Parts: sequence; structure tokens; C-alpha cells
Amino acid sequence: MTTEQRLSISSGEDILSYIPHSLGYWPARSLVCLTMAGKTIGATLRVDLPDVHDVGLQDFAHYVCAALGADEHADGVLLAVFGRRDWLVPGRIPYRRLMEVLESALRKAGTPVKEKWFLGPAYWRNYVCTDIDCCGWPGRPLDDIVSSALNAELIFRGSGYLDPQERAGSAVVPLPDGAGLAVHRALQTSTAVLSGRQLGQEQFMATLQAWELAIARWPEPPAATTSGYLLASLESVTVRDAVLVLASVGAQLAFAGALGYGLLAESEQDIVRPVPWEPTTREWVALRSSFSAGDDLLWQDFGRVLMGEGASDPDWNRLDKMDELLTHLSRAASGEPRAAVLTMLAWAQWCRGRGSAADAYLRLALRDAAGYRLALLLGELVSRGIICNWARDRRTSWHPPTDR
Repeated sequence: MTTEQRLSISSGEDILSYIPHSLGYWPARSLVCLTMAGKTIGATLRVDLPDVHDVGLQDFAHYVCAALGADEHADGVLLAVFGRRDWLVPGRIPYRRLMEVLESALRKAGTPVKEKWFLGPAYWRNYVCTDIDCCGWPGRPLDDIVSSALNAELIFRGSGYLDPQERAGSAVVPLPDGAGLAVHRALQTSTAVLSGRQLGQEQFMATLQAWELAIARWPEPPAATTSGYLLASLESVTVRDAVLVLASVGAQLAFAGALGYGLLAESEQDIVRPVPWEPTTREWVALRSSFSAGDDLLWQDFGRVLMGEGASDPDWNRLDKMDELLTHLSRAASGEPRAAVLTMLAWAQWCRGRGSAADAYLRLALRDAAGYRLALLLGELVSRGIICNWARDRRTSWHPPTDR
């Protein structure tokens, strides 16, 4: 058995060790579905486990079938249930009714369940295995998964993931005090000078150019003064949304969309740029080119991109750069700019199909700025198990940089 990344899988431990690498974290209270086409593993779907009530299980199964249906090549499914407690009593099958409803629905959809496992906090087992040597009680230790050959190969290739205890806590790591203080001072200064002028057309262009240049230069970190400027610009929700569009599709749509939706105004105020602002000649040429609108540009796609839709495919190389840049900025951010950064990081995770990782960032954002609107709206999508359209299509879905 192989994955689309050409990884050889020979055991249940290998399959289960692949799941957290595919998601980017060890899932908790989750159902994970892996599609199969012959002997090749395809897409990964993670959803929160539902409350076990028969009335809701049919709707849940319908949703899972519809989501997995995006993989047109799938002819089977692997299921893994990550529960809160270990399966200790042989006759008490965890999520028994859920598995029955799911298996029936998936069989009718033409993608029957090939294998299914249950994983608790300490032990795991195959749902149907009765071999005492293979699946004795209370099961096999999770260390079998961690020490599997495939897990070692993935780590050797540079892959990694967070465990459920680390996921939210390690999302943001403080910078050294000196660096954080310099950025904080620059943030305060830039906030004062940008106030009231963010949505002037020329200023908006200048702000997006600063973001475009910072993304293009990454992994070179911006200077503290530039970091403060970028963070201060996120006080404007229009700038925040435009940066997401800029990073995922392009600067042309980011500016044209804001202009087309009537979010910008003419202004005679002086333009404020980061200090120092010293693009090279080559960088200036690239900036002018990136903001030159094409004839076929549909500015209405600005809003669709924020929902993972639209005519343009996502540029994952740029989105990965934005993600790393935002993570860097988050270490010295505070207040509303910090909530904006964390929510943008959550959006990037949601676009990758990583709902739990998105939820972790959203919780941090709302802890810093209760009622932050985009965090609440995105949290509603995540809580309902709504998957970004980009993540549901093999052609547009995210793959780790080493797989591109």
C-alpha cells in the first residue's frame, strides 16, 4: 500500500502514524477518514466526533460521504476514531452505532470501509480483530505507532506534528525580550501615523506593497520597524482581508477587489511606508508587475477567495511564506493586531483542511480579543465541520513543501 506521496505502508501502525503527519497534529475526539484508490491512500478528512444520537448520525454520515465524494477516484475508505477514553471492556464497542451508520452510508456511496481502528489516550486496536496475539486487551500501546517504520521515515524527511497537549500552547512562542520590545514600540508608532489613512487608495497600495515585499523576502525576517508597521496595518480589517487574498492568489486581486467593492477612497494625505523602505531595483520592478491588473481580472473574486473559492487556484508557496511570516510577527504582537494575526493563521490552517489546528489559533485569538468578528465567523465554519473547497479538491489542496 502506498500514499500519493509514494510512501510504503505495510501495517496498521504505518497507516495510523501517517494520519498526524497528514493533518499536522495528533487529533483528539475525532473521526479521521482516508480515501483509497486501489492500494493508494488519497485524501484525509478529519471531523469532530458527533454526539451519539441516532437522529443526528444519519446527517453526519451524509456529510462525511459528501465530503469524501470530492475524491472521484476513491473506491474505499479507512476509518480511525480518536476517542477520549481507552476501550477497556470487550463487549462495549465505542461509537458502535456511529460506525454502523457510517459503514452503511459509505457502502451505498460506493466507497466501502476497508479497515477501521479505535485509538484512546494510551491504547489502540482494530475494531474487528479478535486475534488475542494481535489485539489483546486493553489493546496495543500507542508507542507502536510512534515507533513505526513509516513514522521514522516521515520524520527523516522533515515532517512533524504537534500532540494534542502541545497544539494550542505552542502555537505562539515569545521572541527574546529585546526584539519583542523593539517591534512593540514600532507597532505603537505606526498605529499612530496610519490612523485615519489606511483606506486611502495610495496608502492602501503602499501598505500592500510592504506586505508583498515582506512575503517575497521571507525567510529573511523584516526589521523591527517593518514588523511594527505590518502589525499596525492589521488594525484595518480591509487590509487584513486583502493580505489573505494577496498571499493566496495575488496582489492584483487584493487591490482591485478592495477598490471594486468600494472599500477605498481617494485621499490627499501623505503616504506612510515602513522605515527604512529600500526595495532594490529588481524588487521595484517585481512590485509594479505584481500590482498591474490583468484584463481578465474578476475583482468580485476578492470575497470568494476568503471562502476558499473563486476562479484562481491558491498559490501554496506564497501562503506557506505568509504563514511563517505571520508566525514570526505573532511573537511580538499584542491587542487587536495579535488577534488579527492569529485569525489569519487559523484561516491558513482551515484552507489546508486542518480544522483542529485552525480551532487552536482561533481560541488564542478570542482569548486576546473577545468578540473578534472574523475569528467568530471562522470558528462557526470550523465547529460545523465545513471544509474549505480548496482542501476538498486534489488539484488545489495543500501538500507539504517537500512534496511539491
